[in-house]
Amino acid sequence: MNSEYLEQFERAIEKLQQALEEPRNDFIRDSAIKRFEICYELSWKLIKRYLKEKGIESISPGDCFKEAYRQKLIEYNNKWLDMIEDRNLTSHIYNEKTAEEIYAKLGGYLKLYERLASNIRKDIQ
Repeated sequence: MNSEYLEQFERAIEKLQQALEEPRNDFIRDSAIKRFEICYELSWKLIKRYLKEKGIESISPGDCFKEAYRQKLIEYNNKWLDMIEDRNLTSHIYNEKTAEEIYAKLGGYLKLYERLASNIRKDIQ
C-alpha cells in the first residue's frame, strides 16, 4: 500500500493531538472537533484503500470499520461505534451541548486513531 495515505492520516492525528494539548476554549474546542472530523474521514478512507489491496471491497465507513475489526486492524470497542455516531452529529447538527460532549470524547478517539495507524504501519513495513 502506498504509505502516502498513511502519512496523511498520521499528520492529521498529530494535528488533533496538538489541538487537544491547547488550553480549552470555544475556538480550540471547535478546531479540535474539525480535526476529529478530518481524522475520521481519513481513517475510513485509509482502511478502504488497505482493504482494497487485500481484495476486499468496502464502501461505507461502517463497512470499513467492521472489516477492519475482522482484519484485526482495530479492536472491538464501542468507542468506534460512538465515533461514527458523533461524526454524524458533527456534520448535521451544531449546538454547544453536543460540541462539549463530543470534545470530551476526543482523547479516547485519538488513541483509537493512533492504534489504527500503528497497526497499518506494522503491516505495510
